[in-house]
Amino acid sequence: MNSTSLLRNLSLVLGATILSLVSPNMLYYFPKGSIRQAFLFLIAVTLILYGFGSIEKIIQYIQLKARSSHWFCPRVGILCGVSKRINGDIPLVWTDISPEEWCDEIQVAAQAAGKKIKTKLVYANESINLYNAIINPFGGNYPESSFDGFPIYNKLLQYIMIGGLFVNVADIPTYWAYNPNLKRILDRTPAVYGVAGEEVRYFSRAPLMEELSLRTFNVERHDGPPEWPVQLTPEFNNFNLHINTILASRAVLVDGNVEPVIEPTKTNGAVMTPLFFCNYGNGRCLFSLSFLNDAFISNRPLKSIISSLIVNQIEK
Repeated sequence: MNSTSLLRNLSLVLGATILSLVSPNMLYYFPKGSIRQAFLFLIAVTLILYGFGSIEKIIQYIQLKARSSHWFCPRVGILCGVSKRINGDIPLVWTDISPEEWCDEIQVAAQAAGKKIKTKLVYANESINLYNAIINPFGGNYPESSFDGFPIYNKLLQYIMIGGLFVNVADIPTYWAYNPNLKRILDRTPAVYGVAGEEVRYFSRAPLMEELSLRTFNVERHDGPPEWPVQLTPEFNNFNLHINTILASRAVLVDGNVEPVIEPTKTNGAVMTPLFFCNYGNGRCLFSLSFLNDAFISNRPLKSIISSLIVNQIEK
């Protein structure tokens, strides 16, 4: 049993115990009442509500109402670390664009669209339900507070399911995770072992890709990544593009819940795209699987395309 479940069960026991002791006295004092008895009664009810998860649901409901209200400016959160207490330099995997750069780029895209959007660096252990979009700028890596139950991963899943937009800017989302205790990244993708004991890790087995049923492949050839044409799908072809081709390394098979942003390319008989949306629950994901570091400098314009897509989705 994890610590949260234990705390909930303890709250239920304490709340029920206090309520059983206080309730007869509350009836005795009614209607005159007693401040002490009323205070204990409120504590008992609060503990029971917490034990059943009702308080979190109420807070979540208020946050979602505030997020969708036209009285509040849309907000985009960019993950910058695990927490203020256990923060550190989290390795960027196949990208070298910092969280701060993504903040600036979103503002540029919002101004170009004539929209006002707030951007903020957020820690993974903070509440994220107030944000219209959450960006993971670490590429194939993400910040995880504990490998016991993977609470950050589950929080991100819950955020998407209840209507959030989750964005991963490069490579395979959740292939790696940063462990704050070991201060290094570890595989989140389970290994498959061959006859000789060799490890193979399939992209489709990365936790988030498997959860979303996305079939993902390495499309690099023996001589390096191929050049794929960049033509946005009709819904987004009004974007001002400054890119004709990308160096493709990873791509997803276009089927099921995959909504291409870049028109698919046919390779080895399969129709695939490196930039796409997919739905999950009431929310949505935007994944760009292409690399965004200095070795793939020609892919840099994807940064502005991703930012424009985020602004476009928030506007909707």
